[in-house]
Amino acid sequence: MGEARLQAGIPLLLVLLLLGMSQTSYTSALMLEDNNTSIKRAGTDPGVNDVPTWRIGDKWVYSGTFDPSILITDTGVSANVGEINGDSVAEVTEILELQVENGSEWVYKLRMTADFDKSGVELEGYTGNAEIQFTQTEYLRVSDFASVRNDLDLYIKFVPYGIGSLTQLLGDITITNLYSPGAETYDFPIQNGERWTVLTTASATWSGQSDYITPFPPPESDTNTTTWEVTKVGQPRNAFGSGISYSGCDSSYELTSWNSDGVSTGYRWYCPAVNNFAWRHSEEDVGLTIDFRLKQYMPVGATGSESNSDPGTRPECIDVQPERTLTALDTPLDVWVSLNPSCFGSVNGVNVELDFTDTETSLVTGSNGSGMASINVGSALDYSSTNTDWASHGVVAKAGNYVGSTTITLDEYLVGLDLIADEERAVITRNRSGELSTVSSLSGYNVLPGDELIVEVAVVNKGITASSPTQMRIYHPDGSTFDLGLPSLGTYESHKVDFTWTVPLDKSVGDVPIRWEADPMQVNTADANSDNDLAEITLFVGRLPTALAEPIEEFTNVQTIINASGSFDEDGGDVSCLFNIPYDDGTRTYSYVKVESIDCMLNFTWTDDGMYPIEITVTDEEQDQA
Repeated sequence: MGEARLQAGIPLLLVLLLLGMSQTSYTSALMLEDNNTSIKRAGTDPGVNDVPTWRIGDKWVYSGTFDPSILITDTGVSANVGEINGDSVAEVTEILELQVENGSEWVYKLRMTADFDKSGVELEGYTGNAEIQFTQTEYLRVSDFASVRNDLDLYIKFVPYGIGSLTQLLGDITITNLYSPGAETYDFPIQNGERWTVLTTASATWSGQSDYITPFPPPESDTNTTTWEVTKVGQPRNAFGSGISYSGCDSSYELTSWNSDGVSTGYRWYCPAVNNFAWRHSEEDVGLTIDFRLKQYMPVGATGSESNSDPGTRPECIDVQPERTLTALDTPLDVWVSLNPSCFGSVNGVNVELDFTDTETSLVTGSNGSGMASINVGSALDYSSTNTDWASHGVVAKAGNYVGSTTITLDEYLVGLDLIADEERAVITRNRSGELSTVSSLSGYNVLPGDELIVEVAVVNKGITASSPTQMRIYHPDGSTFDLGLPSLGTYESHKVDFTWTVPLDKSVGDVPIRWEADPMQVNTADANSDNDLAEITLFVGRLPTALAEPIEEFTNVQTIINASGSFDEDGGDVSCLFNIPYDDGTRTYSYVKVESIDCMLNFTWTDDGMYPIEITVTDEEQDQA
């Protein structure tokens, strides 16, 4: 009986670990120690940064925390895993040409390894150790750091205290994820205020052996859309003032992500000084929240580096310099490549491979280590679309074990100056009874009476010359109008301002416009298109839905209809319901099962008598809940 109970709970532990590790690429796969470092330093804007270059042997050490408690609670199974802590090392092991769906691409092979020994794991009445050997190999495109493949290898066993005979090998498993097109987290060159959207299909395949996941899940594919925005710059920290232990990332970018429903899925801080992320915070759909933070950086070939604070300096082994980094579609372009003698020794007569989108060519360096090749930039779109350019692609040069890369931006409408009031970058932070959330064009600007709003709007310069300082006019939702300063903006540079509004308690259901205008006094007379100087978003002031359910009185072992179909939304539209249903799991205590229903009705059968309070959450089309 005892062994049977142990085996019944083991798949839960294994699935929890796999869910935490296999949802995304390595940057969300670590289960690490949270340092809660208090931030005392000031941060600075890192400006504009292009795609970095890695070398074979570069290493990063991360620490953080992973806690599946909420997920376990939601399953209703008796288990206590607790936080799983430890360090993990990511290392560049190879630079290779990888065959992908539409040809081949130069990629970095990044391998991350960790061994976890988690004591005190409680599972279905047993306490013991969970031993995990973890390796993840990710293939990241040299041109833009997009992930095209990752392989997750796990060896997991559970050892109950004092019962060695019940040691269980939970799994020796490999999960392979392929991304088509590559999953782009960054859109280089990167700068404050930039926003981009990525559409990719992830295909997962399981292999290996496990006595407790039989059969393995079949191969599956999932297509999803993610929108990223650089929302802050400076020193990595969260709203509570905690940050990272590595002290050399005071000039970093905060990147916030949203899914296609406009729900924030987490954030990361990208640190140009270490050529990688410094902090990754993810909120997985399955109920997991994972934080991990940079602890050490060890770049190969750097001088003056300190692993926990200073990357030092190192030369670019291959410097790639196109004659223009911003150009029109379908234009010829000369690209110069220079090799550094400190990396190659002899730089004369070296064959260099050059790759740009679908164009592959080569050149041979002269006595000074330089060579030139001509390419046509074409008109291919990329898969990180923005509203400021046509596309951006990396041009990659490779010689020996080294690579270099630079981004070329394509624009179908090159103009001298164009200030744009950018509707897509408007974001509203909503405080509803102390609960903060973000609404945007993705989620819809939905609010309720009493909501306290921080409204953030932006102006961007899409021209190739800098604008002159001027004003930005705000048409406030309360009917007032005021001007704020708008500084000089360089190419593709944006400027954001924010203001507040509390939705009046007596505000009727309906639309409320918010407008803002770039350069209302027309100081910049060279502005190519004044029609896009004025932008407008529309708030929808609604009401909370109302939950109504019919009482239930029924016998055990009889299928029962749970009916909340009378629930409604006062401001119109459909509602859906989430039922949290208690039942007796055989221990005379409640366990719960959560069931969603779009028509707010479902069937359920209780096997034991008792009083079972059902929790019903009603959600309307504006994602308001009651």
